[in-house]
Amino acid sequence: NRINKTTPQYRRDGKTLSELWEDAKRQYRERFERGKPELPTGFKWIDYLTDGLHKGEVWCVSGLPGSGKTTLGINIACNIADSNKSVLFISLEMTGKQLISRMFCEMMTYNHTNLKIGFFDKEFEVKDKLFQECINSIDFEIVEDGYKISDIITILGDEYSKSKPDLIVLDFVQLIDKEGQDDRIALDEFMRKITEIAKVNELAVLIISQIRRF
Repeated sequence: NRINKTTPQYRRDGKTLSELWEDAKRQYRERFERGKPELPTGFKWIDYLTDGLHKGEVWCVSGLPGSGKTTLGINIACNIADSNKSVLFISLEMTGKQLISRMFCEMMTYNHTNLKIGFFDKEFEVKDKLFQECINSIDFEIVEDGYKISDIITILGDEYSKSKPDLIVLDFVQLIDKEGQDDRIALDEFMRKITEIAKVNELAVLIISQIRRF
């Protein structure tokens, strides 16, 4: 039933210090052999400071309205997908069509106004072909649901039952369903649960958050 689908199966088994140390060394050896971050953001200065994003962790991009938060999130997601990783982009603000249109204009440096009015010249045809080759070669899915933590759990259970995405991007967190709670309490609870999901499913989460103007 629906309750079973939306209830995460949290791990309760502990590990000894020796087991944890061996796991840590194995992870570091794999990083050395790989020669690069497992989830590279594509931005050298970020990857230098953080060694990319990491599974089991929640990262946050914050900024004022119109400061480029979503664009940065899209770029990071595309760069990680381009590294043969699976990306799930949960878009609470824009529709999937709006998001893919922004991706096209950003990646192909195409005029967004021309795209909106359907001005498809020869330049568009060339860039459209390149763009389709790019998006068909990566594992990148956009969903327009995920306002509740139970929605995200259901998506992971139904659509990713065999293999979880390497990265979840949520844009943006202030649009979650507060379910009658105070904003701060609702956000704190959501962040606690999404952090637990990241750890249990061993995936990275990138949260896009809006800073209010004062």
